[in-house]
Amino acid sequence: MRTRSPIGGVLFGLFFLGMAALFIVVGARNAVEQAVRLRTYLPVPARIISSAVTCRHTSKGDRFAVRIQYSYTVAGTPYTSTALSPIDGSGTWSSSAAAAQELVDAYPAGAASTAYRAPRDPHQAFLIHHLRFVPYVFMLFPMIHFEIGLAVLLASIGAGASPQRAAGIMLVLALVWDAVGVAAVGHFLLVGGRLWWKPLIALALYGGLGLVLTVAAQRRRARLRHSLADAALDDRDNPYRRPDPA
Repeated sequence: MRTRSPIGGVLFGLFFLGMAALFIVVGARNAVEQAVRLRTYLPVPARIISSAVTCRHTSKGDRFAVRIQYSYTVAGTPYTSTALSPIDGSGTWSSSAAAAQELVDAYPAGAASTAYRAPRDPHQAFLIHHLRFVPYVFMLFPMIHFEIGLAVLLASIGAGASPQRAAGIMLVLALVWDAVGVAAVGHFLLVGGRLWWKPLIALALYGGLGLVLTVAAQRRRARLRHSLADAALDDRDNPYRRPDPA
C-alpha cells in the first residue's frame, strides 16, 4: 500500500501556524506597548480644539468614527494630536452612534482636559488613560487557527503513529492553549485591567474551550493507560499476567 506523503499536511500546518503566530505576536507587542505607555507617559494640561462624529457606510452597516483634536504645551512649545488611546486607532471606530456621541460629549470643543505625552518625544500623546482589551483579543482569537495548524503539523509528522502519540498531540494542544490564555489574562490583570462584561465573555469562551480540550486530552490518555495495562495483564508472555479463570 502506497504511503501518503506528509508534505502537504506539513505545509498546511506551517501556513496556519505562521498566520496565527503573526496576529498573536502583534497582539502581544501592542499589549506590552499599551502597558508601557500607560505607565510612563506624563500627564499634561490639554485643550480640546474640535470634537465630532463621522459616519462611514460599510457592507456590515454604518461605522462611526470619533475624531477629537486637542492641543497641549511642553516646555513652552505647543503640540496638537488626535490620538485617543495608548494604541493608535484602538477604540476610534464604533458600530454604535450613541457610544460615539457619548465620547464626543465627554470631550466638547473648548473644554480643558488632560493628555498624556511621551517622556522623550512630546509629539507622541494620547487623550484617554484607559487599558483596552483589544490587544488581548488579537492574542486569544487566532489561537483557534494556531491549534488547527499545530494539530495538522504534528499529525502529519507522525502520520500513522500510535494512539498514544495522538493522545500526546491532544495534550500538547491543550497545554499550549492554556499557556497562552493564562499569559494573556495574567498580563491584563497585572497591568490594571478590569474584567467587565466584554472581557468576561471572551475569557469565558476561551477558558471553556480550553477546559474541554484539556479534560478530553486527560481522559484520552487515561483510557489508553488502562487499555495498555489490561493488555499487559492478558499477555501470555508477561510473567505478571492476570491468571486465567478456573
